[in-house]
Amino acid sequence: MEVEASSASESNWLNVGTTIPVRNVQALASSAADELTADKIERYIQPDIDAHAVLAERSGDIPILDLGKLLNAETGEAEGAKLRFACEEWGFFQLVNHGVPDEIIAGVKRDTEKFFQLPLDVKNAYAQRPGDLQGYGQAFVQSNDQKLDWGDLLGLLTQPPQARDMSYWPSQPHTFRNSVEEYSSELMKVADSIVASIAKTLDYDPELMADKNVVQTFRMSYYPQCSSTPEKVLGFSPHSDGSFLTILLEVNSVQGLQIKWHGAWIPVKPRRDALLVNVGDLLEIMTNGKYKSIEHRVTVNAYKERLSISSFHVPKLDAIIMPIVSIMEEKVLYKKTNVEEYARPTLMQMEAPNSSAVGSRWSKLGTTLPVRNVQALAADELTADTIERYIHPDIDANTVLAEHSDDVPVIDLGKLSSPGSVEAEVEKLRFACEEWGFFQLVNHGVPDEVITGVRRDAEKFFQLTLDVKNAYAQRPGDLQGYGQAFVQSNDQKLDWADMFVLYTQPIQARDMSYWPSQPHTFRNSFEEYSSELMKVADSVATFIARTLDGDPELVADKNVVQILRMGYYPKCASMPEKVLGFSPHSDGSFLTILLEVNSVQGLQIRWHGAWIPVKPRRDALLVNVGDLLEIMTNGKYKSIEHRVTVDAHKERLSISAFHVPNLDGVVSPVLGVTEEKVLYKTTKVEEYSRLYMSNKLDGKRALDHAKLS
Repeated sequence: MEVEASSASESNWLNVGTTIPVRNVQALASSAADELTADKIERYIQPDIDAHAVLAERSGDIPILDLGKLLNAETGEAEGAKLRFACEEWGFFQLVNHGVPDEIIAGVKRDTEKFFQLPLDVKNAYAQRPGDLQGYGQAFVQSNDQKLDWGDLLGLLTQPPQARDMSYWPSQPHTFRNSVEEYSSELMKVADSIVASIAKTLDYDPELMADKNVVQTFRMSYYPQCSSTPEKVLGFSPHSDGSFLTILLEVNSVQGLQIKWHGAWIPVKPRRDALLVNVGDLLEIMTNGKYKSIEHRVTVNAYKERLSISSFHVPKLDAIIMPIVSIMEEKVLYKKTNVEEYARPTLMQMEAPNSSAVGSRWSKLGTTLPVRNVQALAADELTADTIERYIHPDIDANTVLAEHSDDVPVIDLGKLSSPGSVEAEVEKLRFACEEWGFFQLVNHGVPDEVITGVRRDAEKFFQLTLDVKNAYAQRPGDLQGYGQAFVQSNDQKLDWADMFVLYTQPIQARDMSYWPSQPHTFRNSFEEYSSELMKVADSVATFIARTLDGDPELVADKNVVQILRMGYYPKCASMPEKVLGFSPHSDGSFLTILLEVNSVQGLQIRWHGAWIPVKPRRDALLVNVGDLLEIMTNGKYKSIEHRVTVDAHKERLSISAFHVPNLDGVVSPVLGVTEEKVLYKTTKVEEYSRLYMSNKLDGKRALDHAKLS
């Protein structure tokens, strides 16, 4: 697609929708408190705002790593970058192509299920003994008035072989010992490979990390259904693992595991073809907190039991764990730690290094009190008295995502542009576009003086008197100018904001009658900022194409038009929780780049059903995927719904730059579309944009029109 030489075609961008003039919000907000009556503000009241949004239980999968690619010379570096990101950002990842034969997986799953199906008296032959954590029972029970977990377990010390206590290994089913032995051996190979790969992500000698995987213990868990009060019990209380590395096998694919990520509980979707790997406390210590041992828990299903096998991999007890000096640039956060001293209070393992004598040291690090079997309890008719000890009154079943939640991913454009770091940064970019749809862009190359100038002049413009600003007011049938947007009816709820929209690129398409002459530096500062942002958008689009192994030429014409929207969101001292600065919507662009002008928080993105506040960064541009890019990637990269909330004490200002193709272009799924079903139809840019701009904001409703039924 070519850019029109004439401004006529490009100016159509601002004529594809209209908006009804409404009262200026800045003036309204500046009214005296006693003048800001309920009648005056009524159209701004949105009774259905979910101020305390819940993180939906169907939240997305954690990262997926391919062990085959990690061990391949050609793909190892790129997969290693994904591994680094998974360990830093999540602490958990799904491992596919792990190399454990299907028949071994099937065997250990089968025999685990069969063991828990045995009569209670048969299972009790392998019950835990006083002072030992191996055997059948529960763990971490330290008092008679403690809340209990809704689960039974069988703990086994499995590696090294000479440390095993075979009296705990069931002889029923008859294949049990053989299947667990085979699975244990295969898992040691997997753990060795992961540990070596983790060492490489830290530029650390794998040989120096090899002794962190000499001991292995299994915990086979059975979480019965709880039809009466599943929301009030836990299969396993919140904890992190005291291991170096943990590998979990979901036996029957019933969801229940949740990880605590940035303050919210995120359910993990079981994958039949994967092992779930997580960073343990000892690895967090060794990386000085760079790789995180994440808190997790198990919830209970109302209709079906859940089974899993956890494998804890640890060093020998007399080992020392300390932060790796060679990888540290920052302050040392963890002290040198003796493994046995650390493990004793955590009660996380029961293992040993090289002999049965030393093996028993692991199993005797902690004790647990005998309690009633939960599987049997669950089979009984449950009463309030029998279940009382399992009730956790403080379970946050509808977890609220804290308003101070962590930043969205940070991408470094300098690293993207450097041959030595591009592959790793491209992996981060791919993950950001797939998982978040938003990212903070640092080292973006826009000169500080240009950023400072455009911020200064945006603030100065909105400080002008209303009659001066109204000289640049929107005209009938035009979206450019000073006013609001997306107002389509006289009874529509309104946003608590004023806008100023300018058509900025290509240059020949500008209508300079909308460009303020006050402040006197305005035109120059916006011209410089617009030009610099086009360079940034071109670079980001090129690297996005690269993340999908696409030809950058496919996206070169998606960035030819640029529209700037300055947003002014006045404070609302009376009822900030009941108004919105901008209603929930996704962007009808290809790519949007936002500059926070005055660092007042207000933007929130809807991520897995929850509203996540975005923390402004003075050194960053905020980039997000638009609807047209979602179409082009067949839904792989998501155009995320977002909104703006209002502050009670201070106004917020921002500048959004929307980058789009020319209107006579078309967008179709061409990037990264290989094997899956095509979800979006070929879409004419003008038709889509007209639909988008001619309606009030309503989530992602416009994008639904581009989907194939």
